[in-house]
Amino acid sequence: MRRFAQFFLASFLLLSLSGCPCDFYLFTYGCKGGGGGGGAAADAPAKAVLGPLEGARVEVYEYPDYSAPIHSTTTAGGGFKEIGSFSVPTGALKPAGLYLLVVSGGQDHDLDDDGVQDGPTPNNGKLHAIVTGAELAAGTVQATVLTEVVYQALRLLISTGASEATILGQMNTIARRLLKADLNGDAVIDARDLAAFNPVADQAALVHGFADYQAIITDILAGNSTHAASMELSDAMLGSYDTPGFARGVAIAGSTAYVADNRSGLQLIDVSDPANPALLGSYKTSGGAQGVTIAGSTAYVADATMGLLLIDVSDPANSALLGSYDTPSVAHGVAIAGSTAYVADGSSGLQLIDVSDPVNPALLGSYDTPGYA
Repeated sequence: MRRFAQFFLASFLLLSLSGCPCDFYLFTYGCKGGGGGGGAAADAPAKAVLGPLEGARVEVYEYPDYSAPIHSTTTAGGGFKEIGSFSVPTGALKPAGLYLLVVSGGQDHDLDDDGVQDGPTPNNGKLHAIVTGAELAAGTVQATVLTEVVYQALRLLISTGASEATILGQMNTIARRLLKADLNGDAVIDARDLAAFNPVADQAALVHGFADYQAIITDILAGNSTHAASMELSDAMLGSYDTPGFARGVAIAGSTAYVADNRSGLQLIDVSDPANPALLGSYKTSGGAQGVTIAGSTAYVADATMGLLLIDVSDPANSALLGSYDTPSVAHGVAIAGSTAYVADGSSGLQLIDVSDPVNPALLGSYDTPGYA
């Protein structure tokens, strides 16, 4: 067994056919030179396709503020080739901005994606995708089930407010796992091919058979929030950091990972660049850090024989002990709710500790569990 512990950052491109929150998001990364100048700004065309969606609502949000859309519209009907089309004013796009488009509802006019109009079939759900502003402006974007899969792979990263460059970098990696052919003619399989994917013409370019994606489409149209089966598409390690001890637990707050590293105490690691995690600081505990949770600027550490430690991590390079409570057994884990810490304390079961005064934690009560907490 290796005598060091690694902290792994892993990205699982796992689309659960039982857990997709069906919202359709298009992330647009604005290209320089567009919008904001004198003269009329052109509209950027795009298309929403499960099959082509007529009458779907489109809302545009500026990343990372989703409180109110900056633009809204509806996808077109009419002739089969026009169904699903919509446009976004380029003047509303900041040159280096990231945007979120939400497309919901509408009618699907090609249920089996064979290029022949059928239906219409009501769409009771929503869909997700990620695409650059340059692609939108070029009018080549197809928002499809493939871009939904990509969003599902990245939604946790997106929820942290990660940089546009980080998101796009991950999209490049995912594209190479989902596609086996270049689709936009630049001889490279990357994020731009995801938006160029045509569900009718490009099914053979998929690493996984289109039947798997068709099952996802059917479920989205039904408005289901759960799916009957799961499909693991890829599994990629983004990066690692070799901590000096044995990593026993981790908590995340913002772009910082707090690692309970046994005899090496608490390690604070900057994970804003997943490929290159970097040490911000550490705090050497006395008992052996087994678990950690974060609330505000305080790290609550289950420190084995030393019980519960409350550590001020507001300055990661200079973490400082605020207070402690010596539990009767060996503290293995901790959770926080309000001003109460719940400590899994080995043979002494569950310890409930008042941490409203971090300098003087106090026992509220305990419960002797039948096993080893």
